[in-house]
Amino acid sequence: MRLEEIKNSPELMNQLRWDLNPQNAGFPSDQTAVGMSQEELDRLSVELVDKVGAYFYVDVWNCTVRLALMIRDVFGNGKSKWIEKFDSPLLEESLYECGGAVNVSGMYPINSDLEEELKKKLNIQ
Repeated sequence: MRLEEIKNSPELMNQLRWDLNPQNAGFPSDQTAVGMSQEELDRLSVELVDKVGAYFYVDVWNCTVRLALMIRDVFGNGKSKWIEKFDSPLLEESLYECGGAVNVSGMYPINSDLEEELKKKLNIQ
């Protein structure tokens, strides 16, 4: 996927969230609805809805740093897409700023400078 595709998709543009990142958008892997009370299920449903949307993050895999987009639905499922042909020194700057490294695979939040660059490229005020 390219930034241009996102920019030209009203659906994706409306889903973009700048408040979400890999650290605050997920749920513990041991969280399950089995044995939850109705109150706990209701709270979980609200949390899932609150985290619906799409957010950019820095993806590191096999010592390769890339920009990626995570698209989350109301069920907490996520679909990740790498952003093609996006090269910026701000990717590694974001990675290092949050304590990541090129040789440590993972999903890392974007920093404010990268957020601003993305907003400019997407024509977001």
